[in-house]
Amino acid sequence: MKTGQSRYFQAYYEGTRSWFDVGAFPSATGLSIFFRDITEQVSYVSSIEQYNKTLKDIAWSQSHEVRAPLARLLGLAALIKDTEINISAELQEILDMIVDAVHDLDAIVKKINQKHRSTKDR
Repeated sequence: MKTGQSRYFQAYYEGTRSWFDVGAFPSATGLSIFFRDITEQVSYVSSIEQYNKTLKDIAWSQSHEVRAPLARLLGLAALIKDTEINISAELQEILDMIVDAVHDLDAIVKKINQKHRSTKDR
């Protein structure tokens, strides 16, 4: 009332366990206050925020915790490829498939990490 400026805010009322969007409009003859129940919207936004946090936690886990053993596998795969030992063609084919699978998994983890970074920057 002192400033004559309108005010908007959100408030929680414990009595009804409800959230309200409140607008207060002072005038020369008094104060008009408008309430709008936004409990459903606040609950919806809260659930989306929680879901996003869960997804970020999953993405972080996949891009960091999975990355350590994957890095070890990549190192082992490189050793296998570079080793000059005589092994059967059949075993060489299996080792090549393992190496390819490790590289495929590495590409997937990098893709997840990139998506996680791009959503973090928003």
